[in-house]
Parts: sequence; structure tokens; C-alpha cells
Amino acid sequence: YENKIIDSQIPNSGDDQLILRSPLIQAEFAAYQASEATLASVLANDSFVVAFESRLSRPFGGSSYDSDEALGLVMRKELYRGKETGYEVRQIEAEIKAKISRLKSLQKDGRLKLKSVRKKIETMADAIDLSQKTAKDTSDEIAYLRQQLIIGGSTLDKVLAAEARLYEAQSKEIDFKAEKQVAEAKMLAGLGLLMEALTK
Repeated sequence: YENKIIDSQIPNSGDDQLILRSPLIQAEFAAYQASEATLASVLANDSFVVAFESRLSRPFGGSSYDSDEALGLVMRKELYRGKETGYEVRQIEAEIKAKISRLKSLQKDGRLKLKSVRKKIETMADAIDLSQKTAKDTSDEIAYLRQQLIIGGSTLDKVLAAEARLYEAQSKEIDFKAEKQVAEAKMLAGLGLLMEALTK
């Protein structure tokens, strides 16, 4: 697993444009646009329909009737639909308001989640650095204790205890790296950038 692929795609800033391009918000925005289109369709059906009509009739064979041509403008309107249109319009308007509220909520939630994940990545990076420093210091201590063991200034128990601390520090470093990598992958997935990062 080469984490540099993921790590190199982590955005430097969490601006609103990045959040607005996330798949979840894009899908919700498409649903909102569909509701707007439905409302426009219902309102259009409730208005006059204007159309051009033409008629042409020619007599068959040797008939004495003259040809009849007509061209006109026709207006149609359904005279009464009861209160059906009003209810339908109010229902769709309520759906639109709900979708706008959800979009605002998703944007705010996305901003908070992005900030939280970014903070976790920074925390894990600091923890990795600390674990590496601890491991290096412990390695130096082990080397010193082994030298002391040869001349009798240390014991085998002290060397083994230091080695156990070294393994623990190295194990923590691996755990912190894994947590950081999972957080980075989740961030990219949430922003819709993960597939792009993996296919580069």
C-alpha cells in the first residue's frame, strides 16, 4: 500500500467550493433542481396553452367543392381543477424549502467534518513524529545498555525492558500511521476525490 498516492491529494484548505463539489451535496442539489422543475411544470399546466393550428382539405377527384385552408391561433385552458393545483403547488414548495434547509445543513456539517478530519490528521502526524523520536531515543538507550552489560554496568533485565519499550513505540507508530491513512482516505472519499486519486 503506497500512501503517497493518497497523501499527495489531500487538499491544503477546506474551502466551501471543495465542500459544495462533494457527491452528497451534488446529489441533494440535483434533487432540489428536480423539485424546482416539477413546480415549474405544475404552474405551466395551470396557465393558458397557446398554439398554432392549420387545416387543409382538398377535394377528391373531380369534386366541385373548393379547397379549404385555415390557419389560426388556439388558446386552451382547463377551466376548473378544483383546489388540486393549489395543494400540489404548496406541497412542492414545502419540499423545495426542506431541500434548501437540508443543503444548508449538509454544507455546515461537511465544513465541520472536514475540519475535524483535518485536525485528526494533524494530531496523528504529531503522534507519529513523537513515536519515531521515542523509538530513536530507546534504540540509543538499548545500545548504551548493551555496552554497559558487557562491562557489568547494566543487567539483562534492563536491556530487555528497553527493547520492550522500543517495540511498543514502534507498534504505536504503526497504529498512528494506520489511523492517519484511514482519516485521509475518508476525507478524500467524502469530497469525491478518492477515485481520482487512485486512478492517477
